[in-house]
Amino acid sequence: MEISSVQISNQNKCCKERYWNLFSLLPEVIIIITQQSQEWHIQRKYRVTGSRIYELYTYSKGDWESKAVKYFHNKSFSNKYTKHGIKYESNAREAFVKQTLFHVVECGMVVSQANPWLGYSPDGIIFEGKRPVALLEIKCLYEGNTAVYTFFQLQLEQPTQLAKLLAKTKYLEKCGSKYRLKEKHKYYGQIQLGMALLNVERCYFVLYASFDKSIEICEVDINYNFAKKMLTVVKKNYFDCMFHTICKS
Repeated sequence: MEISSVQISNQNKCCKERYWNLFSLLPEVIIIITQQSQEWHIQRKYRVTGSRIYELYTYSKGDWESKAVKYFHNKSFSNKYTKHGIKYESNAREAFVKQTLFHVVECGMVVSQANPWLGYSPDGIIFEGKRPVALLEIKCLYEGNTAVYTFFQLQLEQPTQLAKLLAKTKYLEKCGSKYRLKEKHKYYGQIQLGMALLNVERCYFVLYASFDKSIEICEVDINYNFAKKMLTVVKKNYFDCMFHTICKS
């Protein structure tokens, strides 16, 4: 994605020095750091990452200093939903591999060589031979850990656990007989960044219900225009409005 040429106005000496101090570790080293480890958290702290890029793209209040402080110095966030996701991610990945027979590789954080302030920690990368061809992103639905059908309904219809949940999932929309991810949602921005950094054209967006180990696979293609616009806007916001906050901390 050609965003290295996007001009930024903040050229303070302190920012330049801080930038190289923060982002000097090589991408090939970062990618083997285990996700959720202490070093992984350190490496992602000052980067724009998949889970938070959309909020920087759509932020409109104008109080960027306050936003930057909260972004760079946020406390570790964990609730029942994130804990559920971490607990069942490997199960979901196994279910996906079993259904598709794809070769999925796990890794740490993928960092852009040209733009090391960008990072993405994929749930998996799909390879054909030695070539990455697609991104895997998993969402384990918390509501999917308990039954949503009565025993009588299960005997008559035998639907998957996801059947009712998908219709209630706000970030999905029905397209014919399938579901697709809405563009105006943080998950869409998240996976567009992932595909851009990996230089792949497709993401398999997997929703998983742990109660019956059922999955729904939504295929999302790279949206070049969306990704370029998002990354251009975020780069200017990050360097012109946010980065100097790090120097002052």
